[in-house]
Amino acid sequence: MSALISFFVRLLFCAAVTWMAWRYFSALNPRAAPMSLLVSAWLWAHLFSPELISLIPAIRRRAERDVLESWNGCYYSFDGHHLRFYLEQEQIWIPEQDLQALLVPELGQQELRVIGASYAYLPHGQIWAVSEAGMMILLKNRTAHRRATHQMVRFRRWLESEALPNVRRLPRSATSVA
Repeated sequence: MSALISFFVRLLFCAAVTWMAWRYFSALNPRAAPMSLLVSAWLWAHLFSPELISLIPAIRRRAERDVLESWNGCYYSFDGHHLRFYLEQEQIWIPEQDLQALLVPELGQQELRVIGASYAYLPHGQIWAVSEAGMMILLKNRTAHRRATHQMVRFRRWLESEALPNVRRLPRSATSVA
């Protein structure tokens, strides 16, 4: 409350000084009246600098929040990659687009044929997705041989131990983006 009162007192003081400067300069010469704005600008800048300085980061935080609000609680992050999870008929689905950004090499047509019905179009999310079972088959195939990348092994462990158990526990509204 005191911050609000302080703000309004400073605002009133600056407005009064600006008005008095305007009256003074316009009495001297009507053409010089705009000089009062320059004279009082330093006062405005000095008294409101904390608010002006915090304005830019506040705008940035608000923009980030507005952009990410629809994702809030609907995705998980692994190594800086966002993964969305959809829960359709008690089955967990991961969008192909999210997997393509994470998997190296990307999913190929042969791998998609191997998982068969575990790769499907989700009309609710309007995306192509891989089911939990299909994802486990893909990761098992990719991590079964000696050339498995460390990232794939970590991703498989992360899915099995953290992400999928958490998605199963969440309410349906938290696992699908509207």
